[in-house]
Amino acid sequence: MIQTLLHFGHRSFSGRLTIYQDKTIAGLEQSYAGAYLIPKRAGNAVKRNRLKRWLREDLRELHRDGKINGAIAIRFKGLADEVTHNILRENLRKLFNSGESN
Repeated sequence: MIQTLLHFGHRSFSGRLTIYQDKTIAGLEQSYAGAYLIPKRAGNAVKRNRLKRWLREDLRELHRDGKINGAIAIRFKGLADEVTHNILRENLRKLFNSGESN
């Protein structure tokens, strides 16, 4: 599913994040499934896991607001030391708010 999403999903960029989204995957019309693609060069396991926790928290909040459904893959680029939770949150909000207007 992730490979299909990366090749055929709708792609959006904001800051250090790239989001691939497909709302047509069966069974996910009212919910979402997320994959987090954070390379090892971003930092050690502790730093990568912290980024994933932040992203999961923010995606849950966006889902509660009704802005997310379908399959989502989030690709992070850069170093974990150079980003804060607020920066990631703002990047995600920009991505999903701009997606509503399209």
